[in-house]
Amino acid sequence: MEMNDYQKLWDRRAIFFDIDYKDYEQDFSFFLDACKKSGDSVLELGCGTGRLLFFLFQSQHCKDVSGRDLSKEMLEEAQKKINKSKSRIRLIHGDMRDFHIGRNFHLIFTMGNSFFMMDTEGKRSTLNHVKEHLKDEGNFVVEVANPKYLLSKPQDTFIRLRTVNLPESQKNIVIFYTQKIEDNETNKIKIIWFRDEIDENGSITRKIFPITFHCLFFHEMEKLLIESGFKIMESYGSFYKHPFNENSKRMIFFCTIR
Repeated sequence: MEMNDYQKLWDRRAIFFDIDYKDYEQDFSFFLDACKKSGDSVLELGCGTGRLLFFLFQSQHCKDVSGRDLSKEMLEEAQKKINKSKSRIRLIHGDMRDFHIGRNFHLIFTMGNSFFMMDTEGKRSTLNHVKEHLKDEGNFVVEVANPKYLLSKPQDTFIRLRTVNLPESQKNIVIFYTQKIEDNETNKIKIIWFRDEIDENGSITRKIFPITFHCLFFHEMEKLLIESGFKIMESYGSFYKHPFNENSKRMIFFCTIR
C-alpha cells in the first residue's frame, strides 16, 4: 500500500475511531511515566484523533503537547475535541517520514503499528527526523506488534480484537481481523480489520479496512534503531513493562540518542 492509500484508509476510520477505542486505556500509565521521565514537551507521530494526547494534556504533567498525522479526517475529529475542551494541543498534518516542525521535544513517540506501515526506507527516514526533533537527552518510544505473536495466529481466520457496548444507542461494535502472510522474506503481513455494528434487532452493518504491515522482528528493530543512532535504554513486551519474550504481543523500545 502507498501512503496515499493509508491516508484514505484512516480517513474512512476517523468517524469510528473514538467510539471503537472509547474504553481503551491500557497504554495511559506507560506514556504518562514516559512523559514524567522525559519532560513536558511531547510529540506523537500518528496521533489519530488524539486519544493519548488528550490524556497526557489533562494529566497536567505534559504542558506542551503536539500530534502529527497523515489523515486530515483524523485531525478534524481531534480538533473538534480541542474546540470543545479548549485544550492547548497543537495538531500538525503530514507524513512522519518527512517533517520539519522547527522545534525540539523532550519525548517523541509512535505506537499502534504506525511504524510498520512503512517500508525500510520510510522507517529510516522517520528515525532521522525524530533525531532532528529531540532535545538533548530527550527520549523516543516506538511500540509495534511482535511479528512472532502475529504469525502464531491462524492465517485467514477471524480473530476477535474487542467488543464495544453502546447502551445509549442499543448497539454493539465487534472488531475482528484476519491476517495473511504476503511475503515471508520481507515479513509482509496483510491485515484486514472488520467492524461490525450490530443494532437491537441483530442487523449488522460491516465496514472493512485492509492494511499491510512491513514487520521487523525484535533483533531487526534493535539493529535498525542502533544503526540509526539511537541507544535502547529499555525494551518491553507490554505496556505494563513486562520483559519482552517471543510470546509477547508487543515490542516497545524506550530510546535516547547515542
